[in-house]
Amino acid sequence: RLVPSSPCQREKPKMDTPQIITNEYPAYQGLFIPYRLQMVLAGELERFTSQPTIDSEATYLHESVHWWQTAMTGYGHSAWHLFRQLVGFTFTEWLKETGVSSAGRVIPVDALLSGPEKLNPALHCLKWVADQTLRIASARYRLANPGGDFRSLLAVPYAEAGPWKLNPTIEVNGREYFLQGMDVIESHAYWTETLYLSMIRGVPRDDLFNRQVSPKYRVACDWFISQVGAERSILFPLVCDLSLQTVWNDQPTTEAEWQSTAPSWRFVRLTTAVREGVALANDLGGLRDNYEQTADALLAHCGFASL
Repeated sequence: RLVPSSPCQREKPKMDTPQIITNEYPAYQGLFIPYRLQMVLAGELERFTSQPTIDSEATYLHESVHWWQTAMTGYGHSAWHLFRQLVGFTFTEWLKETGVSSAGRVIPVDALLSGPEKLNPALHCLKWVADQTLRIASARYRLANPGGDFRSLLAVPYAEAGPWKLNPTIEVNGREYFLQGMDVIESHAYWTETLYLSMIRGVPRDDLFNRQVSPKYRVACDWFISQVGAERSILFPLVCDLSLQTVWNDQPTTEAEWQSTAPSWRFVRLTTAVREGVALANDLGGLRDNYEQTADALLAHCGFASL
């Protein structure tokens, strides 16, 4: 059986490679924008086409994982669809209101929201709804204050909104950390990237371990392994994926509903289920042959919707 060691673990180098990646992880190598379904890669075109480097391959794979997260998960669909709805409705109203202007369509949307002579009820309503919806969407991904509560997050809380914790608290290397959706998303992509570098390109694990990276790239993986053990690290990408397989709910009415749609909470609860022995696949073969059963067992244990 094949049980690849987690790229979050430090091991003795097993292979030498003529091209060693740098220890400093650049602040910007690539970018994926979910609401535009756009991948941006830094550097010369040749690095990603005719003259690829180990770094460029890793960057492309990392950003490709973000594309798969957007295209193949409920969370990704919601992030893209929310932007599409807001932009589409705003643009429609802007065309309608500025189509009769003698100056042409040059009036910014903000002008349609100010002054009694340009009051647009539809846009004002959209602005309020968008503010509430985007606050909730941001809380599922990343907030400057991740330790707040749900009701305080909203500018105008609705009746059922409760003071539920926005994110779970985990402990990694003796330090408490508010786990956010971004941590799960980035750790998933980084795990895939570093596994590729180690297994396919032969980059020594010490070089990968010593890379200076933001905590968001490792904290979810480090905590996962501390909870379930290194021998079950192969389940980490599965748990990340299931954390993003959410069903859209833009107005949760209970703490359970909030946690079922927040990737950070889903990740913690799914990891706890693995620790309790719910999913027993420890190798690629077992996971491949029993993927749906393993996934649905974990989801059912946590009270989440099945695949």
